[in-house]
Amino acid sequence: MEEANIKFNFNSKVVENTTMLYLYTFAKIIFPLITLPYLTRVLSLNTYGMVSFVKAYMVYIQLFVDFGFILSSVKEIVRANKNNELIGLIVGQTIVAKIILSCISIVVTFFLIFMIDTLQDNILFTFLSLLVIVVSSFLLDFLFRGIEEMKIFTFSFILMKAISTLLIILLVKKDSHVLLIPVFDLLSSLVAILYTWTKIKELNILIRFESLKKSIFMIKESLTYFLSNVATTAFGAFNTLLIGMVMSNDQVAVWSVALYVISAINALYSPIVNGIYPNMIRTKSITFIKKTLFIFMPIVIIGSTFLFLLSDFVIFVMAGEQYAQASLILKLLIPVLVFSFPSMILGWPTLGVIGKEKEVMFTTVITAIVQVSGLLLIVYIGEISLIQVAFFRSITELLMLLLRWGYVHRYKIDFD
Repeated sequence: MEEANIKFNFNSKVVENTTMLYLYTFAKIIFPLITLPYLTRVLSLNTYGMVSFVKAYMVYIQLFVDFGFILSSVKEIVRANKNNELIGLIVGQTIVAKIILSCISIVVTFFLIFMIDTLQDNILFTFLSLLVIVVSSFLLDFLFRGIEEMKIFTFSFILMKAISTLLIILLVKKDSHVLLIPVFDLLSSLVAILYTWTKIKELNILIRFESLKKSIFMIKESLTYFLSNVATTAFGAFNTLLIGMVMSNDQVAVWSVALYVISAINALYSPIVNGIYPNMIRTKSITFIKKTLFIFMPIVIIGSTFLFLLSDFVIFVMAGEQYAQASLILKLLIPVLVFSFPSMILGWPTLGVIGKEKEVMFTTVITAIVQVSGLLLIVYIGEISLIQVAFFRSITELLMLLLRWGYVHRYKIDFD
């Protein structure tokens, strides 16, 4: 009976939601795939490196403003069991929590500008990019994930990215136009928010707010998810920031192009992970997890092999001859693709749904510590290279997978 139930869920609502998540993810990949080759050709290596550095910093700001609500608030909305009044309250309290975190982000960025040269040299670009993240908080993706109506958020995201991409290609022609990038992102975000809130009204969800204390409590409750997500960025955004602080913007640009290819493919895993998450909250079935890995791991391995063989061609098409050095870095990062998919599956959708949030956080934090401390040690001892950064990135992803697999084996009796 349980197997039949799982099969039904996997083939109906999970598939529908996962399909929308995949469309959303494809949009996240395709639109940058259009702008990246364009910007690497119209902007200098130095300017594109600056843009990549600021974006890496904004990854941390985005995570701080989101503060794990993409998991904690989704869980609360699922548990609200389609009670629109309760869902409206959860959304309202989450919005206030995000406003609090946004204010803190602005203050922190103000002080960091005086400590980091790239941010200081590009103050207006930095604050415009920060404003985009603050405004985008009102897209409320956590709501649509929780009620399993990702088609609304997916369409709003596609609308937003289509507008900004078109404007960038039409109007950004040289280094002096670089400020237009966050301006166009901001304008397109406002259009998407207008569409999103119109749909919320149609769903008869009245967003309301009760108390500041409750929003602060939500921040505390989401701390575990936040720490785990922040630790995860040590494998990507931190590396970019470290390269930018100890190397040149040119090296940042090379690293960013190689990392983008890995991140774009890695993003294809997220719809599967996010798509099975609500189902796992309800079923807690380890059989469902095994089935998911059995279906998708061969695809991951075959795809990674092809990418290794075609890495030179991929980099040439993506960024041009001046980024040829990125091909070797891409090859060194390919193990990340193989290890990260099972690692993600065994994280929140597996350990998280049986109450092992701290274990998920521990596996992420410990591997992040290994990654960061290893790279800082190399910086302290001598010159760091992109090859060393890529090597540590692959090793720590394997470490995370092994740690999570060990916890799943230890707590296997907690699954249904």
